[in-house]
Parts: sequence; C-alpha cells; structure tokens
Amino acid sequence: MNRMVRFFMAVGMVLILTLSAGSVWASQRLKGSVPEKPEVGVYVPPAPAALVNAPGIPVTGIQSAPGAVNMGTAVYAPLDPNVSITVTAVSRPAEIALPPVGMAFVGDSFLVAASSPTALVQVCYAYPPGMESKQADIYRLNAAVTPPVWEAVPGSLVSGGMICAASTEGYVSLIGNQ
Repeated sequence: MNRMVRFFMAVGMVLILTLSAGSVWASQRLKGSVPEKPEVGVYVPPAPAALVNAPGIPVTGIQSAPGAVNMGTAVYAPLDPNVSITVTAVSRPAEIALPPVGMAFVGDSFLVAASSPTALVQVCYAYPPGMESKQADIYRLNAAVTPPVWEAVPGSLVSGGMICAASTEGYVSLIGNQ
C-alpha cells in the first residue's frame, strides 16, 4: 500500500507541475517575450511577389496621377499630381517587423511604391469609434535600422471617421494598443 500511495503521489505531482509550467509559459502576459535570435547582415524586406493578400482586398491597386488608390480599408493619394503610386496589400506584417511593445496591428498593412521616392503620399484609414479606445495611429516601417522598427507617422489627424497622415513610400500600417 505504501508503494502505491507514493506512485500515485509522484504521478499527481508530475501532472500538476506539467500543467502549471505549460500554462505559465503560454500565458497572455508573457506573449512575445521569447527573445528571437538576432540576424547578422543587412535587412532585406520580402519581395512584393511573396506578399499574400488578405481576403476581400485587391492584391495591387495601381493608379495614375491624380487619382487615389482605394484598398478597401485605406485610401492612398499622392500629394503631387505628377507622381503615380502602386499599393500592395501585406497580409503578415509581423513577419517584416513586430509592432512596438504593448501594441498590435489593428488595421491592414500595405506597401506603397511611388514614382518618386521622396514624394509625399496621403494615407487615410477608416477610423471607427472603437479605434479611439485602442489609440490607433498610422505607422511606417523604418527599414534603415537593424532590426527594422515601426514608427508613428507624425501629424496624424482624425476627422470624419478617418485617420490621415502624409508619408513617403514604404510599408504602412494602422497600429494601436492591444
């Protein structure tokens, strides 16, 4: 009888420790806390052909000046009428760079290419009342640093259910609190 009691106590302890260790490791509080192995070398973003489109959004919107590109959840328009832009949907922006700590992607992400790299493009996202609680803002990927980071585009303006800002070409996303 003494051996059986010890055996079941050992099995019970193993189960308790296994379940508690698994739940601690997978808790929401620790989400994203596992450090990634730093990569050595130059950062090269994925080729646009490798980017997969989110359902219901055009894979590529191409426009010729002076019109705007409507991607469903965002509208892009060059501020210079002599500039044309190409907008491509990005379905997995976290594979390019993680959002800032404590934040998440709350809108679609796009890659904007302009005929002039220094041209400003007006970026407007739909901004329903629920976005205010997430303090969502338009972010642009800074690929000039290693690893690349998402940085808020200065001068965002919320008006009429839209949030708009002017940015140069590159990856753009709507990021807010989780």
